[in-house]
Amino acid sequence: MRDTLFQLIGLVAALTFANNLRDTDVAQDFVNRATASSEFQISVAELVKERGDERSRAFAFRIRREHQQAQRELQQIAGDEKLAVPQQLDARHSALLAHLRDLKGSEFDRAFARTQVDANREVLALFEGEATDGANPSLREFAERNLPTLRDHLARAQALYE
Repeated sequence: MRDTLFQLIGLVAALTFANNLRDTDVAQDFVNRATASSEFQISVAELVKERGDERSRAFAFRIRREHQQAQRELQQIAGDEKLAVPQQLDARHSALLAHLRDLKGSEFDRAFARTQVDANREVLALFEGEATDGANPSLREFAERNLPTLRDHLARAQALYE
C-alpha cells in the first residue's frame, strides 16, 4: 500500500512537471510570435519612412510607436517570467521585409498595405487566442490589454488597402 502511494505521488508530480513544461513552451511560443510580429512592424515602418507615400508613412509612424511600446512591455514580462525574447526577425518576416525592400512607388505602397492587412489579421488572432486561452496570467493580461490597439491597426490597414 505504501509503495502504491509513493508511486501515485510520483506520478502526480511527473504530470504536474510535464504540464508546467507544456505551459512554458506555449508561453515561449507566444513571446516568439508576438516579438516577430512587433519587430517586423517596426522594421517595415522604418522602410516606409524612406519609400512610402504620405498615407503609408502616417500609418507606419503610428504602428511603429505602438509596437515599440508593446514590445518594451512584452520584454519586461518575458524577463519576469524567465522567457527568452528573440533578438532577430524570424525567416518568414525577414523574407517579407526583403520583398518590400525590392519595391518602389505605388507598387511598394500597395504591397505594404496588403502586408499590413495580413500581418494584423495574424497578430490579432494570436493575441485573441492568448487572451482567451493563455495559461500564463501575465501574458494573458498583456494580450487582453493590447487587443483594442490591434483591432484598430487592422481596421486602419484595411482602410489603407482599399
